Amino acid sequence: MILCLGTTPAAQRVMVFHRLTLDAVNRAVTTLDGAAGKSVNVAKTLKALGEQPVAVGFLGGDRGAEVRALLAAQNIAADFVNVSARTRQCTTLLDQAAGTITELVEEGQPVSTADYAALLDLSLIHISEPTRLLSISYAVFCLKKKQSNPITPSTPTNSQFQRVIPPYPTQHTTNSTDNPLVLYTTYISTYLRTYV
Repeated sequence: MILCLGTTPAAQRVMVFHRLTLDAVNRAVTTLDGAAGKSVNVAKTLKALGEQPVAVGFLGGDRGAEVRALLAAQNIAADFVNVSARTRQCTTLLDQAAGTITELVEEGQPVSTADYAALLDLSLIHISEPTRLLSISYAVFCLKKKQSNPITPSTPTNSQFQRVIPPYPTQHTTNSTDNPLVLYTTYISTYLRTYV
């Protein structure tokens, strides 16, 4: 199983037009609704390749329920933290005549510190729970760096990241700086503070 973590999944609408004209009424010839966002897109791709992904992040409101239902319909495992903020919607406009693609991206709404703590706990459960330890092979983080918070010296190095993610060990030690779970906890908690 591959854990796909991203904080801003989206309800995705794709609208196809013969010709898209700005400042005019445009009627779509086709409209498709689906689930998207970086981690969800990774999970969908992995599923198509025959893997067993599990999507993790935040979902809220009617759009969150829609994303959850869409993933279930595609047999993609999902374990999201329910939040009060409504899940964003993004719209893709396809202009057949011009051969162009226009993305209208709604920014994700803020969530609480408690929501982030719940996400950290949930991801650690998926990585470290003894009954799941043997089935988790990789974790994929789909997060965007904060504009106002530059990377600090405490951010884990690439070598720490590589030691934790592929593949996760079947046994781990205690009271050691080499403990993968300790490194993972440090990594994800710093990453969440820095990138979301």
